[in-house]
Amino acid sequence: MSNVAKMPLVDHEGHHFRRVKDMAAFWGLYPELLSARWRSGLPLEECLTRPCRKQGNPRGKEKGCYDHLGKFFPNQTERARWWHTDANLVRSRLRIGWSIEKALTWPGKWERLREKLLRADHAGRLYASGREVTDHTGRLHASKREMCAWWGIRYPLYCSRRLRGWSMEDALLTPAKESPGIRKADRSADHEGRVFPSMREMCEHWGISLNTYRYRVKWLEWSKERALTAPPGRDRKVRDHLGREYDTKSAMCAAWGVTPAAFNYRVRRMGMTMEQALTVSDAKDRQLQDHTGRRFRSWTEMCRFWNVSYQTVWCRLERGWSIQAALTGDCEKKLHPRRGTKCHDHENREYASIAALCRKWNMKPYVFYNRKKAGWSLREILDTPVGEGREK
Repeated sequence: MSNVAKMPLVDHEGHHFRRVKDMAAFWGLYPELLSARWRSGLPLEECLTRPCRKQGNPRGKEKGCYDHLGKFFPNQTERARWWHTDANLVRSRLRIGWSIEKALTWPGKWERLREKLLRADHAGRLYASGREVTDHTGRLHASKREMCAWWGIRYPLYCSRRLRGWSMEDALLTPAKESPGIRKADRSADHEGRVFPSMREMCEHWGISLNTYRYRVKWLEWSKERALTAPPGRDRKVRDHLGREYDTKSAMCAAWGVTPAAFNYRVRRMGMTMEQALTVSDAKDRQLQDHTGRRFRSWTEMCRFWNVSYQTVWCRLERGWSIQAALTGDCEKKLHPRRGTKCHDHENREYASIAALCRKWNMKPYVFYNRKKAGWSLREILDTPVGEGREK
């Protein structure tokens, strides 16, 4: 170790270093290897320029690296810290073909999300809560509570006024002990002027629930007329195979003597038409039927006949496949080509698979798929070297 302490911190080319470790990183060597060569009695120039016998990086230590401006860093972690980003994020970006400049300077997902959520009010203050509201004058507030504090009114009083149908201006400007000319009985009065003993009876009169009315008025900020007259989303009129109209699907099933659960099972699972699902009654007609017209007593028997597992058929049906595609496996929608599928490059040369094409063009398959997913053309995918960005 005494020889190492006496090692000069200036190499044979005149470069000055603060430590032996920095000099070793500059010449792409391990500090231990440089120390061993110096202890063996070799001159400094030969210690720095002799090639290494062992290739690779067995100890997991990173060599020196540079950024896009030419600045040297002892390792990738220091380079990422200098550019205020994460080293793992930079490595993943370089693996998918990004340039060094874009990998170091492009903001991350959370930085972009924070920029979208930031909002500025009238005083220039920034909020990132995502609950900003605007009052009747156009002034922006971070939340409803801050808006109420700005106008000098309690937040529960503002909510109760809005629930009773007051406008935002009246709810904010009217003092706590005064009223803008609305009677107390109007709390349970509809838009036509009819007065009800309670709000629940008013909602029952218009055929909606009390929770639906409060949700529409408080959170959706609908008017009283729209909140009372708009039908619920689930109550949509339906027609049967004879053209008769019903208010709901449950009413149609009750008219035909079928439960809604049995109707949904026959249509979605068994592939029946509406007429079959409503009119089937005996056990013989309820037998399963495949796309060729064969009848089976159970799903297991049908899957055994087509030599496919029961779980596979159900997974395919859940994904929206037809009964024929689920039983035979013939489906045109495939996310990726199967192994062994022949393909061509932009020069019309044929390859046995995507992996063979990537080996020919010195590219990893995941780089090929990532570039294809990003919208690159086949020529750009194959001609652009790995580590460089897309030409603009």
